[in-house]
Amino acid sequence: MSDESLPRERRAFVEWSKLHHAYGPASNIPALLQDARRAPAPGDYRDEPWFSLWSALCHQGDVFTASYAAMPDLVAIAEARRTEPRVMCECLYLAASIELGRSASEGPTPPPAMPAQLMIGYRTAIERAASLTEQALAREAVAPVREMLDICSAVFAGDLQKARRHVDGLDGAETE
Repeated sequence: MSDESLPRERRAFVEWSKLHHAYGPASNIPALLQDARRAPAPGDYRDEPWFSLWSALCHQGDVFTASYAAMPDLVAIAEARRTEPRVMCECLYLAASIELGRSASEGPTPPPAMPAQLMIGYRTAIERAASLTEQALAREAVAPVREMLDICSAVFAGDLQKARRHVDGLDGAETE
């Protein structure tokens, strides 16, 4: 993959092997992100590379340093695949879930601090995700996708309490 195919804020070298995800060093994340650039939309939660990305980057709501580093890539994939609403939504929802996990203060283990070299790319990705989410909401009619985008919209607007209420509502609907 050429350097130009990466978002501008990602062109600085990320040392993935020095970052961590749920299972250890994050050296496998670039390949999973590359696979996501061309993977079909998930039809089932076990479909790859989506399952592995979710498991590694937002494991049961926990986030990791690799989660922060992946944010610009997830948003870039969503932008590149905006004509595929399910893929775009999958990327945006994972990005929103990472932001929710980053801001979580409850639980036995607080989220890790964001490495300074990732902050600009992360913040820029959140801004781009907010705009992309609002564009998608304006044209999306499918109820489950709209619900996920509503959560993304709340997260990217900084209304994390609203987003958590929506997530809790989705979780309750899925378990009934």
